[in-house]
Amino acid sequence: MEQRFICPVTGRVISIVIEEQFVSFTFIFKNHDHEFYDFLKEDWHLRFKDHMKSKSWFTQKMADFITSNIQPWLQPTT
Repeated sequence: MEQRFICPVTGRVISIVIEEQFVSFTFIFKNHDHEFYDFLKEDWHLRFKDHMKSKSWFTQKMADFITSNIQPWLQPTT
């Protein structure tokens, strides 16, 4: 699953890819791409959902995309 977003800080395109185990972030450039951040999907609800809020380049739309595409059984139970 992939979706692209505009970085609010740089105006560059950021691709978020949700794979079998990882969520990865890549800057999309004309001649090459540059992956700059990734984490395990299972860690999204445990710590990364809150951690990413502190990143100036991360938006609520990005969070919503990730949350809606991470399987429910990967969410922590309370």
